[in-house]
Amino acid sequence: MKRLINYISAFLLLTPFVAVGQGQPTSTERLASSVERAVRDNLPGWQLVKRHVRDNLVLNSWKEKDREVSASFIEYESEAVAATKLEMAKVVIPVGLPKQIDGIGDEAYIWANYSGGRSTIQFRKGTVVVSVNAPADEAEKFAKHVADAIPLKK
Repeated sequence: MKRLINYISAFLLLTPFVAVGQGQPTSTERLASSVERAVRDNLPGWQLVKRHVRDNLVLNSWKEKDREVSASFIEYESEAVAATKLEMAKVVIPVGLPKQIDGIGDEAYIWANYSGGRSTIQFRKGTVVVSVNAPADEAEKFAKHVADAIPLKK
């Protein structure tokens, strides 16, 4: 009986804290929402068709008519880890060497106009590494709006 009372007491004491913690968006969910809002507000015509958020990973896809853009975001524990992961990614994409570009995040690289007129831009902003795959004429514009939507951690 005493054990039952202890369980009930613990349940009653902890329930308010569990309830408050549930339903609160994670930093990754807030990041996804911020990026989705930026695309919606700045790139009319592009519709979000896929959204997957899990742990520190976001996978999104947008469509406009027969064109598609995909973006993935991964939040890391530090800028140093994010920079290392971006450096490693430059080796993984097997379509040639990337070109460094300015004006997108803290550092950015583009693999331009390959595979039927598509480009991939990978960049880092703070602790977030992003990969945008898009039609060549949309890639930099998309990546810029995505980068601008990523808040810097304080």
